[in-house]
Order: sequence, then structure tokens, then C-alpha cells
Amino acid sequence: MATGKTFKMGAEERERAREEKLQERFLYERMKLNEGSGYELIYPPKEEEMEEEYEAMLKKANDMWDEFTTGKSKKKQEDAKLLDKKKSQPLIKTPIVGLVGPESSIDESDSEDEE
Repeated sequence: MATGKTFKMGAEERERAREEKLQERFLYERMKLNEGSGYELIYPPKEEEMEEEYEAMLKKANDMWDEFTTGKSKKKQEDAKLLDKKKSQPLIKTPIVGLVGPESSIDESDSEDEE
């Protein structure tokens, strides 16, 4: 008899199932590549230069997708530039004249009221 209840896997079980499926996929792909299918594995690359090139392509693809789906790419780019500028600028602490500190005249006026 069906009760309509479903079994939910915990986070660890989901991760374990995911890893098993990935291993199955990689095994299948290696078998197909070795059978002389005419395909070659290009990602992940074995050379570091290619890795940088692929990362640049992936970033550009993500940016294009964001622009296509949201239309706010220009604003995101401007925000990123501002954030980069803020990160690159050193923090300079300059004293501000006229601020009241702990040993200011306010403490002195409190002591005058007590007399």
C-alpha cells in the first residue's frame, strides 16, 4: 500500500551517492576514450597554461550568461571594479580634529556639576 511518504537521504548519504555516480561516469568516459572513439579528453587539462585559458573561458561564459539572464552585467562589473579599488587601497588612519575623546572637556563639565 502506498502511503505517499518518501525517503529523504541525509547529507552524507547524498554526498556518497554523488561520488559513486561520478566514479561510474569517469569509468565510462575512460572506457569510451580508450576504445578508439576519436574523442580526446580536453578538460581538466594536464598543462597549467591550458588551465588558465579554460578558467578565463568559463568566467566569460558565466558573465555572458548573467548578462543574458539578468541584463545587469554592466552594474555588476562596475560594482566589482569598485570593490577591487577598495581592496587595493591601503587603510590610512588620519586623526580628525575636533572630536571629543575620553579625556575631553565633557568629563570636566561632569565634575563641575558634582561640586
